[in-house]
Amino acid sequence: MSHKRRRRRVFLLFLIPLWLLLLGCGLCGGFGLAPHPPDRSLHISEEEADALLARWKEAWQKAGQADQVELRITEDELTSFLNLRLMADKNVPVREPKVWFDPGVAYIEGRLDIPQVPATPQVLLVLTARVEDDKLQVDLVKGALGPLPMPKSILSTLDESIDALLENLYTNFTVRSVRLEEGVLIVTLAR
Repeated sequence: MSHKRRRRRVFLLFLIPLWLLLLGCGLCGGFGLAPHPPDRSLHISEEEADALLARWKEAWQKAGQADQVELRITEDELTSFLNLRLMADKNVPVREPKVWFDPGVAYIEGRLDIPQVPATPQVLLVLTARVEDDKLQVDLVKGALGPLPMPKSILSTLDESIDALLENLYTNFTVRSVRLEEGVLIVTLAR
């Protein structure tokens, strides 16, 4: 092997770990490893998905009679609903979604399923929720694609997409408050 080829090989062996280190640390907005969801198992069932739909209908009925209504959504209910109802849509690029709630934080995990990409990497989003101008606002705090943290630029783009999606929901109600607690999301709505 020539001296020139050896130098190139040593340079590449140095460059690749350096690139991975920069991608995983400073360039992605965090120093360290990708985030991890809570270590709690989720129960996915038709009953949980139906319970969420029933509670939503009940909240709408109560909202017509009261100034405001509180809606409690468990992580099992939302995970079941997403898996059994929404995932039937082949246009949704995420498969096997899971949702966990912890105090002040929500975790959404799933497998990215894009036809042009041969692999189906795991994706994890960590978000917070708040109310601003009577609307639910979601802030993406961290994200990971496989074992690597997502760059801030991708998080910003996803954050804007979620905000645009949520904007279309506020035609018949306003959001008074939102709380994330262990295992449950609590939203107070008003018509």
